[in-house]
Amino acid sequence: MDKYEVIKLLGEGSFGRVYKAKMVSDSSFVALKVICKGRRSNKEIVGLRRECEIQKHLHHPNVIQMLDSFETPSEIVVVTEFAHKELNTILGKEGYLSEERAIPIIWDLVSALNYLHSHRVLHRDLKPQNILIDSKNRAKLCDFGFARNMSTGTHVLTSIKGTPLYMAPELIEEQPYDYKADLWSLGCIIHEQIQWPTFVSDNCITFLKGLLQKDPAKRINWDEILNHRLVKGHILICDDSTNMPLTRALSDKTLQVKEQQRNDNKFNFIEENHPIETEEWIVFLQKSMEEVINGEMTSLTQPNLTNIIVSPLRNTNTSPKVLIYVAKLLSVPFVIQGVSEETREQIRKVYLEVKLVPNLVYSSKLLMRVKSEENSSLSPSPSDSPLSVQSSYKNIVDLTDEDLQSLEHIYMLITHLIYSDNEFLSKNKLQVVIDLLAVLTHVLRVFPENLELIEKIVLNENNEGKSVNFVELLRHNDPLLKERACFFLLFLGKYLSPKKMEGLWNETVRETLEALMYDSIESVRNIGPWKN
Repeated sequence: MDKYEVIKLLGEGSFGRVYKAKMVSDSSFVALKVICKGRRSNKEIVGLRRECEIQKHLHHPNVIQMLDSFETPSEIVVVTEFAHKELNTILGKEGYLSEERAIPIIWDLVSALNYLHSHRVLHRDLKPQNILIDSKNRAKLCDFGFARNMSTGTHVLTSIKGTPLYMAPELIEEQPYDYKADLWSLGCIIHEQIQWPTFVSDNCITFLKGLLQKDPAKRINWDEILNHRLVKGHILICDDSTNMPLTRALSDKTLQVKEQQRNDNKFNFIEENHPIETEEWIVFLQKSMEEVINGEMTSLTQPNLTNIIVSPLRNTNTSPKVLIYVAKLLSVPFVIQGVSEETREQIRKVYLEVKLVPNLVYSSKLLMRVKSEENSSLSPSPSDSPLSVQSSYKNIVDLTDEDLQSLEHIYMLITHLIYSDNEFLSKNKLQVVIDLLAVLTHVLRVFPENLELIEKIVLNENNEGKSVNFVELLRHNDPLLKERACFFLLFLGKYLSPKKMEGLWNETVRETLEALMYDSIESVRNIGPWKN
């Protein structure tokens, strides 16, 4: 770092911090991207190194040039050329650009994307925040955190990457994709920056229609792009492409191989714990929430769309703020008026299909988990979570207000879903009962001041549903269930008043307990109430 003089902080996010700096040797300005290793898994660090490896080989006037990269014991530092503005900032201030101002930016972006694809690199996260404008008003593509260098034998990808607002339909529909996913994102950016519905030329309209074809097979290809009247003659093409650039039309034989890969590849919705940009996700979730409130339920009635919304629940880098918005959005159809019961039932079926409850529970575990180098590399898998075995969890005093709010919203939604439909319970109903007995026993043992709540549950004091049938529990074939039932009775006997205990006691319970004195399971024999 001695070669650089830091001037000011430009921005920060889940990736780290970016500083404006000056090179000591010649006083030229550079950007320093500083990424802390501390709370990142080995897999994430390997990904960061891969990003550097991809970017250092890219040399094009419309791609931010990486000048240097190095590591310290605690940080990875990437040094790039400095650009003065973000396209996102310009659009935030001005709202839109005239077509006359937008067209040079379009030329630059097409030039940058053509260069990447000619080198078999997919960017996979095109958005205004990743487009910089330098002092000469040239647009430059940056941030290659999600970029993928495709080997010559690979024709489609299956891992989800990118920002929901700019994500191609084939990704949302969980289909294998290729370079045309980048072209869709480019179309979204062009559409966003141009003023509508004022005059827009026919050339611009036809170019956008070509980029924003929902079916990637019908989407405009590189031959058509380079010969389109909007950009023809204005694209800066370098001559150093690879032997098999993605910009070249495929042979019939290669097309057959590509189609076979599409059929063979299973879509991998969770490839790694990639960074989650909090503000971008909140904008996406807020817009989705507005649609649902206004009666447009598509995002919650189609599993592939709902899966996009649910995906942050499985990511270790998701902030509590995003979790709050996810839980709120998924709860909206059950709290607003005007939603038919038929629609709500359809939404519940989708929630079952995307395994919403296991994902919600898993997200709460991730939120409570104390991150360490050992457990941060664990693969997020709600259905086969290693967290309960290998992870330690925060004390309640260490939780922030946002942590507590997110947990509240998550478990309110879980409670509602389970109350509305037993299908949301674990398929292993026996395990649910065993776990519930463990929770109730723990409450009695550690927080006996909550005895009144336990009494309401066990004695059915509100006359709702059935009271606990201890005979059925104690006579069950599962030894762990019998053991937990004995433990629970033991602590009930300690804290419940004699009068209320009499309400649970009868001759059948007594005979069952006496029989357990000779049970084949030693742990049941040793912990029964008769030992006291």
